[in-house]
Amino acid sequence: MKPQTPRAAQKSGETRTLDIRKYPNRRYYDTTHSRHTSLAEIHKLILDGYNVRIVDVQTDEEITPQILIQILLDFEPSKLSVFSNTLLTRAIRVSDSLLNDFVDRYFREAFEVFCSSQKQFDEMLREAHQLTTAFAQPANWMRGLFPSWAPPMAAPAAQAPPSPPAAAADDNAASLAVRKEIAALRKEISMLKAQGARGAQEPQRKKKPSRKRKSSG
Repeated sequence: MKPQTPRAAQKSGETRTLDIRKYPNRRYYDTTHSRHTSLAEIHKLILDGYNVRIVDVQTDEEITPQILIQILLDFEPSKLSVFSNTLLTRAIRVSDSLLNDFVDRYFREAFEVFCSSQKQFDEMLREAHQLTTAFAQPANWMRGLFPSWAPPMAAPAAQAPPSPPAAAADDNAASLAVRKEIAALRKEISMLKAQGARGAQEPQRKKKPSRKRKSSG
């Protein structure tokens, strides 16, 4: 019987802790599912979310920590590099009671708090994602089932161009009035120039050149 995935195990109520017995020559037997297994399969079960409890059939003692360390050595050696040589050397030298007290007081509690906070953070992200997608799902379902009947998605309303501020409108009106006055002045100057040019030409037209009389000889 193949063990279910962690999600399927939760739905069916299957236990998450597997009882495994170790026989000589590195043979293992999963008593929870009544089947033979291997160290590699135990490693995969742990990755899938199961806990294990391993007992030696010869001594009837629990050897779960030793097997987990063996799994780390065989399949996850890079994770052991987080422990320095000095720390591992001191762990070998100190007494069991002192090491257990240190692990329980510092390492285990800190690691459990870290795992708990990470789990809460993952749940918050999952809930936030469900909230952002929950409102769009009914419309998408209706549009997928009845494309010709489902109401179309409302297009965003077009925004009217912002009206210019009052100060800018006053400036535009003042500049327009100044331009009109300048144009009127230019027109008057052009008219004065034209009148001056005509006044200068009139005396020349009235004055006729004098003719010299020929002397009679």
